[in-house]
Amino acid sequence: MDPATGERWILDWEAAPAEDEASGRALLERLQARGLSAAAGLTLFVHDGSSGLEAAFGLVDFGLGVLRQRCIFHVLRTVRKATHGERGMSREQRQARRQEVLRAAAAIWEPTDRAAVRRRYEAFCAAWRAREAEAVAALERAFEATLAYLEARARGREWGEEWAVRYLRTTSALERVNRALRQKARQVGTFQAERGLLAAVVLVLVHHGLTSPEPAADLWTEVLEAGLLAT
Repeated sequence: MDPATGERWILDWEAAPAEDEASGRALLERLQARGLSAAAGLTLFVHDGSSGLEAAFGLVDFGLGVLRQRCIFHVLRTVRKATHGERGMSREQRQARRQEVLRAAAAIWEPTDRAAVRRRYEAFCAAWRAREAEAVAALERAFEATLAYLEARARGREWGEEWAVRYLRTTSALERVNRALRQKARQVGTFQAERGLLAAVVLVLVHHGLTSPEPAADLWTEVLEAGLLAT
C-alpha cells in the first residue's frame, strides 16, 4: 500500500499448509525476490502477530530500517477475548463489559503523539488491571509492537508526505480481501487443483480492483498464460 495515496496492490500470496515459520519465510522470500526492500522504498510491515511470521521476519533481510507494526485491530480482538467480566454477571452484563473495555482500549491509539498514546495506555492498565487482569496482560504483551506506525508517519513527514495513520496501523484492507477469499472458498468447497485456487484468488482481486500488473508482473503473467482470466 502507498500510505500517501491509499493505493493498494497484491504483490504475492502463499497457499500455505499452516501459519508456521516455514510458510512465513517462503512468502517473505518471494516478496524479497520481487524486489521488496528498504532500498526500494519499503518502510513498514503491518502484520497480525502470527508467531510463524514473527519468526520468519528474523530470517529474511529486507535491509536496515524496515519497521514492523502489529495490527491494532488484532490486538483489540485479543483484549476483548481476554475480558471475562466478574463473578455473578449476567451474559448481557459480560457483553457490556467487553464493549466497555474495547472502547477504552481502542482510544489508546487515537492521538498521533507517542507520549499521549503511552499516557492513555498507562491509564487503561491502571483503570482495568484489578477488574480485567487478563485483558490488561494481553495488551501489555503486544503494546510496544503497536507503536511503529508513529515512527513511519514521522519518516513520511521527513520526505514531505503526510501518511494517514489508518494506512499504517492495521491490516484492515487486507482482511476485507481475506473475507472475500474465505467466502469464495466456502462457495467452492474443495479446489481440485492449484489452477482452480489461483483462478479464485484472481477473481477476488479483480472484484476488489487490485488488478494492476506492475507491482507483481510475474504473478499476473502466470495468471494470463494459464488462461484463468480473460484479457
